[in-house]
Amino acid sequence: MKVQTRITALIFCIVILFLGGITLLWYYQERQESIILQEREKDKKSDLTAIVATKGKTLQALVYDYSFWDDMVRFVKTIDKKWAHDYIDTSLPTYNAQAAWVYRKDFTLAYSFNTLRDKGLHTLPLSRKEMRLLLSGNLFPHYFMHTSQGIMEIWGGPVQPTTDIRRETAPEGYFFAGRIWSREYINDIAKLTGGEIRISAEREGGGEKKHSDVIQFSQPLTGWDNRRVAWVSFYSKDPLLTRFHSSSVLSIILSLAFALSVLGILSIRLSRWVTVPLKKISSSLDKGNTEGIKGLGDEKTEFGHISRLMTQFFQQRQELETAMASIERAKREWEATFDAIPDPIFIHDDEHRIIRANRAFSIAAGLPFTEIINKPYYAIFPRTDGPLEGCKKALQSMEIGEEEMTFETKTYRMRYCPTQDLSGGYRFSIHVVEDITAHKLLQNAEVTIHAMEEANRAKTLFLANMSHELRTPLNSVIGFAEILDEEIPGSLNEQQKKNIGYIIKSGKHLLSIINDILDITRVEAGRDELEISSFCLRESLESALLMFRETAGKHGIDLKLDLEPEVDVIVSADERRLRQI
Repeated sequence: MKVQTRITALIFCIVILFLGGITLLWYYQERQESIILQEREKDKKSDLTAIVATKGKTLQALVYDYSFWDDMVRFVKTIDKKWAHDYIDTSLPTYNAQAAWVYRKDFTLAYSFNTLRDKGLHTLPLSRKEMRLLLSGNLFPHYFMHTSQGIMEIWGGPVQPTTDIRRETAPEGYFFAGRIWSREYINDIAKLTGGEIRISAEREGGGEKKHSDVIQFSQPLTGWDNRRVAWVSFYSKDPLLTRFHSSSVLSIILSLAFALSVLGILSIRLSRWVTVPLKKISSSLDKGNTEGIKGLGDEKTEFGHISRLMTQFFQQRQELETAMASIERAKREWEATFDAIPDPIFIHDDEHRIIRANRAFSIAAGLPFTEIINKPYYAIFPRTDGPLEGCKKALQSMEIGEEEMTFETKTYRMRYCPTQDLSGGYRFSIHVVEDITAHKLLQNAEVTIHAMEEANRAKTLFLANMSHELRTPLNSVIGFAEILDEEIPGSLNEQQKKNIGYIIKSGKHLLSIINDILDITRVEAGRDELEISSFCLRESLESALLMFRETAGKHGIDLKLDLEPEVDVIVSADERRLRQI
């Protein structure tokens, strides 16, 4: 084929390429417009969601604050309508709310009020079963419903005392508040989002976009059962997208004009710039030397570049041979490093056959390399019935994974690392087998120690709390008994005075037992101290005997205290410790 024919064919190909490039550019611009439109639509959706949530926070705050209030707990029980008028009815406009409902904990209506004077809003259109289902799934339910005034947004919450900061106690009732999405309210949302907002029963903007600069979408408003109640439709013409579309059309026109100019100039000059250099290069190739293209090497053209490439060919071949030697040396170094790793490592193909393993794996398996290669790894080490589940999942997801397994008496952590070739297809997987037996034993020991410490702290805390709870009322009993014994309220007969004495002695002994329980916590904390005092030994023994006499009598046992006269002495000791003995 003549050079002139080739040049003509080349120009024709260039024309096709230019046309293809312009077509791709047009497609790219259209694609960019679509991406920008999607991003803008996504931003508008986020803005609309955030604005609706922000404007709804006042209604949510009303429900949260009023349901988290001791006065509301009392109101559910008393239904004080004056309190409701002062604190509920008058507060609705402050929170831009139009209705409020208070339900008892059995889901019966206790009170309701709405500023719209709508009898249909006297109670929520929910049965007890539906309300129980609504509140069982969410502590603070949020939903929408139809009313005669339009769509109403509802927030609800359990009525709980102010001290229940975590809202964990059983609800004393339930408080709901509602807000009508009026035209003014919807226009306010539209102003904040920079578009038009409509509430409709059918979805708008779900089909194909007719205009690339128009953002149109719909979001659902759901009822108490998560069923769609209505659609919030957004419409806006974005000036940024309009300008981008105009700019895209202009860039396509300019690109086409430039392409035609380049093709015109190229068709004129190509024959002069290509024919002669091609002949020289062809001659040099036919002769097998570079004598004919020496002059071309000095030119700063593509043909000069080809000439220089031909001149450098043999030099590059030498450099290639040197590079191949370096690659071979690097391969040997990699193999040495791979074998030096202490953890067992192997590489397998998509059929789980081992294609490479390091020395540590060969030692762990107890087999030479010749008996390992091309064998399924699960039949070598650690032996299993088939491929590990984590390995199969890693092959499917092409992501790094790991799992633990027990083989014989040891625990291993298996790490999987699938690799891909340049085209994205599966190449091979690298497995690292790490012996974590010692680590697991240490970990289990730490967990056991921690559990024992927690159990000991819980026991100590329980004893301290229970002792405190018992000692407080017991002190009151002893105190009142002592007041009666001193006959401050009035005189007592001998039998009453004797009985009061038993109460005081028994109470003090019981208080002593509770103090003994507290002593257990002090002993465990290493803070036990003796309380030395002077007391009558006989009285202390009689007090100890008094606590057991009634119990022994119920079992037919008569307890008596027989003491020598010399026992009636004053001693110095810890009286509670002595009674414990």
